[in-house]
Amino acid sequence: MSYKKFPLIIFLISISFFSRAIAIYFFGDTNLDYEWGIIISNLETSNIFAFRTVDGVAVPNIFMPPLYPFFLYIIKIITNDSNYFVQIILFLQVLFSLYYIFIFYKLTLKFFSAKLSYLISLVFSLLPIHIYATSQISSASIHLGFLIIYFYYFLNFVDNETRANLFLFSLFSAILILLRGEFIAFHIFTLSYYYFTKKKIKYLFLSFLITLIVISPYLIRNYKIFGVVAIAKAEGYDLWKGNNPNSSVEGYAIIQNKNLQMKINELKPTKDYDLKIDRLFKEQALEYIIENPFRYLKLYFKKVVAFLFVNTNSSYPNYYNPLHIIPKLILGITTLIGVFLVRKNESFFSYLSLYYFFSIALFSVFFILPRYSLSLIPIQLLLSAHILKKMKPNL
Repeated sequence: MSYKKFPLIIFLISISFFSRAIAIYFFGDTNLDYEWGIIISNLETSNIFAFRTVDGVAVPNIFMPPLYPFFLYIIKIITNDSNYFVQIILFLQVLFSLYYIFIFYKLTLKFFSAKLSYLISLVFSLLPIHIYATSQISSASIHLGFLIIYFYYFLNFVDNETRANLFLFSLFSAILILLRGEFIAFHIFTLSYYYFTKKKIKYLFLSFLITLIVISPYLIRNYKIFGVVAIAKAEGYDLWKGNNPNSSVEGYAIIQNKNLQMKINELKPTKDYDLKIDRLFKEQALEYIIENPFRYLKLYFKKVVAFLFVNTNSSYPNYYNPLHIIPKLILGITTLIGVFLVRKNESFFSYLSLYYFFSIALFSVFFILPRYSLSLIPIQLLLSAHILKKMKPNL
């Protein structure tokens, strides 16, 4: 990086920091709510990584991946349950966001001019949904950051197949899997794309092996408790939430089926409770889909449209706020245009295009929440930048 670019980078980092500090002041979380508070409480009181409590007994968790809850728990231990615990978490998230914004800038420099790269990075930093996500106790912004780093090292590895690049690419795939269990599907997708373009099965095998070694302690934990080899098992619940008679694009989580509720009530607080309840949800979801396949096929395409552009019937708070809906709609349109502008020899952008559509196709099987689009924003900006590059080649 040249000396001339340094003041611009300082400005980018500074405005990123202050925008997030302001967001935390006005909108930031002040407590551990929902699943995070429950998990941390169970770790403190029962020394069990548990999300659900049955008949007063905390049952082992396989519903949620472990990385973000343990991050929260470790910080709470280090800070000795300080009154500023939540603020410390948010501050660490802000620091991490500054780092991955810089990595995103370095990624864009591989393809675009310094001016265009800076413009893309500035837009990325200041998107309202991005700023807001950093101010919340949620894995969303952490996931976004590690995904950018994953793309960065995957590109480095494709360009220069060294052991260091292979290890870093595979390490961050493992981190993402521990953060979001479904990322195993995206890593397999990435490795498959690499194999079909490079035809080198050795590196594919080595990457998968490194990833497996890193996540193996938690896989072993889950196999001992639940008898399954998985980071998380929530696809049954997610499928049911997104595909029941009351489901909309954003899903519906209140159980209306008396038979399903009775089966759940009959479950005992065994160590594999999480796995059993997920199977019940999966069975019920499949029954609904088989009974009325056209309804759920139609709902599936509504989810796709909501992910690509906007949800025209959202019940999510502040979804239609102009600061959210206008950037989302613009990015949805420009991304599709950018996909068609990608040249055949631009392999990495072809990969990003396929990754983008694969994400939408997969998540639309379940349900779509506004925060899900956050992880796709870097891809959308990189693809959309092709429009500016086409309109102004000298930019």
